[in-house]
Amino acid sequence: MLNRTVPISLFFYFHHDLPWIDEISSISTQSLDLLTVRGQTNELEGFTIKIKLNTNTNQLIARTLTDVFQLERIHENLLAKLVTNSNEQTHVLLAEQPFKDFEHNTFFIQLTLKQPLANEMFSFDIIYQSDSSNNGREQDLTGFYFNEEITRLQKQFDERFENIFQLKTKQNMDAKKIQFAKSTLSNLIGGVSYFTGKSLVAKANQKVPDEYWTASLYTAVPSRS
Repeated sequence: MLNRTVPISLFFYFHHDLPWIDEISSISTQSLDLLTVRGQTNELEGFTIKIKLNTNTNQLIARTLTDVFQLERIHENLLAKLVTNSNEQTHVLLAEQPFKDFEHNTFFIQLTLKQPLANEMFSFDIIYQSDSSNNGREQDLTGFYFNEEITRLQKQFDERFENIFQLKTKQNMDAKKIQFAKSTLSNLIGGVSYFTGKSLVAKANQKVPDEYWTASLYTAVPSRS
């Protein structure tokens, strides 16, 4: 009985109802670990999406596909674009397709490990960069640099939190309670804003609620972390 593994494929796609893809720089001999997609929308303006492979291995196959798809049929469209390879170890791949100058609204990437090894780690990062927020960062937020930035910002948050609230000086505040307070604040603060709208109010037996006047409410909406 042969001891071999089954190929594993990961599929990711980026979709917008309107055309958005301007340029694609595929993984090549010049860039073995980076794929870049340039695009823009009315909401996001110009931006770049980078898929950076953190593991250089000859076991990896990267394929891309761009086309015009409807979101509700994207699964069917993807299946129609798959072909089988001609090697001894059969697996499916996105069909080869050159990037054409027509208005695409969907970008697919397929990462396939032909023969994953138990002692080999495989990882990759997906990096989104907005042109409007480009502040001249020297490196992409990925890998070791990303971990360094996270550590620096966590330390900065801890110091500012303590300077403002000074919970360590309060009675009955241990490390566990302080950590809970930090988590609560960090989940709420991203959703603190004025929300403007009309309230719908109904009495117990009232089928159709009354619409109140437009008003602004200063509140917080919890965010996920």
